[in-house]
Amino acid sequence: HPSDRAPARRPSNMLRMMRSLLRPRHLALIASLSTGTALCYYSPEAGSAERLASWQERWDAGNIRFHKESVNRMLAGAYDTWCPDANASHRVLVPLCGKTVDMPWLASKGHEVVGVEGVVKAIEQFGAEHPALSLQPRREGAARPDYIRADEFLGEKPGYVFTLREAGLGYYLDSNAGGDTIDWVTPGLAPEPRPNRRAVAGGLWLTARDFFTCSRKQLGTFKRVWDRGSLVAVPPAVRGQYAATLDGLLEPGARILLSTFDYDQEKAPGPPFAAGEAEVRRLFPNYRVHLIARLDAAPEFRQRKGTPWERIGKMDELTWILVKKRPLWQRVLWPWPLGGRDQDLDLGD
Repeated sequence: HPSDRAPARRPSNMLRMMRSLLRPRHLALIASLSTGTALCYYSPEAGSAERLASWQERWDAGNIRFHKESVNRMLAGAYDTWCPDANASHRVLVPLCGKTVDMPWLASKGHEVVGVEGVVKAIEQFGAEHPALSLQPRREGAARPDYIRADEFLGEKPGYVFTLREAGLGYYLDSNAGGDTIDWVTPGLAPEPRPNRRAVAGGLWLTARDFFTCSRKQLGTFKRVWDRGSLVAVPPAVRGQYAATLDGLLEPGARILLSTFDYDQEKAPGPPFAAGEAEVRRLFPNYRVHLIARLDAAPEFRQRKGTPWERIGKMDELTWILVKKRPLWQRVLWPWPLGGRDQDLDLGD
């Protein structure tokens, strides 16, 4: 008899969580963790919230071997070629910046430095390690609930992470997930988009964003980029999207100082992923490409005991300067070099 039946029990929060995880996109993420594969900045199987959350875990665990305590030797060695005019101030973009000490070094050279980082903790650590910069946090975004109840995963919600926490299963507001924007700036610098000609000498702006969502409307435009460990952190399948995002932020004549690695990708899974000359030229067809240095990186990576890197053979670290060409119509009307210090060493226009 219907009245004799026991009332149906609702699945527990943990059971609902497990059911939600048993979906193709989540199974791919779980598989990468179980096999020890390094998580990349951008994973085709994961949305913005998921890929940034994975990097949050790396920072929480202190798994940041890519961070260096001193200014990058390639940056210091190539600086005069990259920025030949000692009196010029540029807006310098540092994508996927982490807490690199290269940023205050560049600011000390008289540039405005804008670092983009998806993990808030990285920026907070940078501020704590550089108190003299007096970085001031600013948050933008409309007020939203901290928690939205959901019995199962209903798709990605910008600014939220789907997980199980104290309030139960559902979507939790997460500043790392691409919702509210948090900016840290040095005193007197406004975190607003502006062109390179309005660079604020010595200014530093760190912004917590997913780099793949950045645009001129948010950050403005730049004439210099320092890319160390950014392009090579992106899987080859989606490098084109990274390069397009970067290109959209740069003015004609902009120079990218780029560090990549050239090795047999079958010997190690990455990141860092391999990117030799053919790949760099493919990704940046509208740039003049100049290889300015090649160093043996194998000895450093062989120190990673218990990993495929321990048995790596030939591996070179390459340093490039890429110069963005002027639009075709400008080159047709005026095919000659524009001249000036920014054209030294035949790096083009």
